Amino acid sequence: MGVLKQTGRNAVIGCDRVANNGMMALTIAQTVAIATANQVKTMEMLEGVKGQIESLTVQSSEMLGNHVQKVAEFSKNPLLGVETLQRAFDNTFKAIESMDAFRSEAIGTMGQNIAAMKKLVEQGESYMNRAQAAAGALEAPALPPGPVQL
Repeated sequence: MGVLKQTGRNAVIGCDRVANNGMMALTIAQTVAIATANQVKTMEMLEGVKGQIESLTVQSSEMLGNHVQKVAEFSKNPLLGVETLQRAFDNTFKAIESMDAFRSEAIGTMGQNIAAMKKLVEQGESYMNRAQAAAGALEAPALPPGPVQL
């Protein structure tokens, strides 16, 4: 009789293991199916974009060729070109000076922001230390003195 009981228990344990392993296998299969579907969607999107990228690449090369032709035509008349280039360089130098000024101002502002953030972090750490100290005082009650040392 004891053997039958033990065999019955082992059968129940085996059925539980089969059910658990089956659920894990289904979960893994579902994860793989979702990942595969996402990969297929991504590949389809990339295929759709491929034609546009190819078109943009061809158009860019054509525009570069047109640009080279225009530069060649432009260089034939250096008097006009030099004046135009002078204005362009002047504008570029002004833009560079503006960027330098912006960068200088931005560095100062970043320093102020960092100082303010450090102050906030220090305040937060101070608050956390006080809260932890208060929580530690509440959690560890003093043991009454007695004949037995723990």
